[in-house]
Amino acid sequence: MPSLPLPPEDEYVAQPVPYLVVDGPEGPGALWRLSDAAARLLVFWDPTAEATASLPERMPEWRRLLEPVRVHLVTQSEWSQAVAVVPHLAGDLLGDPEGEARRRLGVWEMPGAVLVGTDRLLAGGPATGITEIEELVEAAAEELQAAREETATI
Repeated sequence: MPSLPLPPEDEYVAQPVPYLVVDGPEGPGALWRLSDAAARLLVFWDPTAEATASLPERMPEWRRLLEPVRVHLVTQSEWSQAVAVVPHLAGDLLGDPEGEARRRLGVWEMPGAVLVGTDRLLAGGPATGITEIEELVEAAAEELQAAREETATI
């Protein structure tokens, strides 16, 4: 049986997003349900770690760069506990109390991030560390801008 050709090493190959439950403002729910409505950048964050204290401050810029992608900080706690730490981001927080979503999406260290597409495939990541997350955001923003420009010329 002939084997399928492998993509070039520098080409990103989207992986399916497994069924995962995250805790949000409306209680626990399937990540798929959220990503059906809009692509999501999930930034896994430990609010007790000093090294990641700046992540909430970066949210407005990431939202601006990635519009219409929704950006979420995901903590390894219930949503209600995360809101107590950063109440002004209540609508952008998700909880992953057992860390299962983080691990199953391939994020082994925090901070880390993945981009989940509306097609239930990983569109980017996993990225580990603030520098890699910034690079993921920049790459996604460039792709979105290219798509906008292509649409504008049609």
